[in-house]
Amino acid sequence: MVTGRGHDPNLKTERLLNLLIALLHTRRPLTKAEIRRAMPEYAEGSTEAFDRTFERDKADLRALGVPITTAPVDAGFDDEEGYRVDPAEYALPELVVDADELRLLGVAARVWGQASLAGAARRALQKVSADAPEAVDDADPDAAVEEPGVGLQPVIRTPEQAFTPLREAITARRAVTFPYRRSGSEPTLRRVEPWSLLLRRGRWYVTGHDTDRDAPRIFRLDRITGPVRAHGRAGAVQVPADHDPSALLTAHDAPQTVELRLTLRPGGGGSLRRLADAIEPLPDPAQGEVLHLREADRSRVVGQVAEIAPEVLAIEPAEIREQVVDRWRAAAGTREED
Repeated sequence: MVTGRGHDPNLKTERLLNLLIALLHTRRPLTKAEIRRAMPEYAEGSTEAFDRTFERDKADLRALGVPITTAPVDAGFDDEEGYRVDPAEYALPELVVDADELRLLGVAARVWGQASLAGAARRALQKVSADAPEAVDDADPDAAVEEPGVGLQPVIRTPEQAFTPLREAITARRAVTFPYRRSGSEPTLRRVEPWSLLLRRGRWYVTGHDTDRDAPRIFRLDRITGPVRAHGRAGAVQVPADHDPSALLTAHDAPQTVELRLTLRPGGGGSLRRLADAIEPLPDPAQGEVLHLREADRSRVVGQVAEIAPEVLAIEPAEIREQVVDRWRAAAGTREED
């Protein structure tokens, strides 16, 4: 049986594994008292603490798909219940693959270009290949799948520096901090309780709760500019039961119309004048005019305003003004480096 002590973040995983082993390798249901005596992890602490931990562990195993059953310890008496996992219900059916399926699995394993997952994919493929029937021994899983006109092999790559620590933090349910750069802005430190990793259109995202803003947020991994550091105890992060990472990212990608109000020098505005919904002169036309614009592409409008910044006297809303200023600062820093 696996053992573990102290504040090792893997302690809970080891305890769950030990509990699963105990419930699988018993011919009759085990009472809570028997389980506590059999597992050193449960022996420490009060009975109340054991009850709370055991109930949480049962819930976690069931959430992972483990079929824990409750039944009387003695079939002739129903006064004491015990717990057991029926191996027949828990075991996977025999997996049989043919030659074509094995080749496709080989392609899928090679798609992972990320080092921390490539090894796991390769080991899984080797296990499947070892159990394949003799009839497909000649099906080399490393053989190329021929596609006319295609000379490139697809690869899923991830930002190694951020991906691995985020995956580990999500598994351990720990909070993290990392420096993050929004488009056209300087990096800032973000404090996040990570929930999930998601790949869409070739980019990796992490969803989670931004503790500084007290709201769900999505972050692109390729915009994380420094180390991801885990904080707090394992198990502290609670993922909402209704969390749907795909829906959250879809909502994040949806266009958000910006209502812009620019105060310009007389005749200023360039191409934005043609896109404006309205242009109003100031009380003194020699002072300039006000341009009103609705735009769904926030990044584009920030770039357009930054290009005519010398002609702009004021920008509303403040959020767009700050992004334009950040864009100009970033451009100025680039010019200084050159």
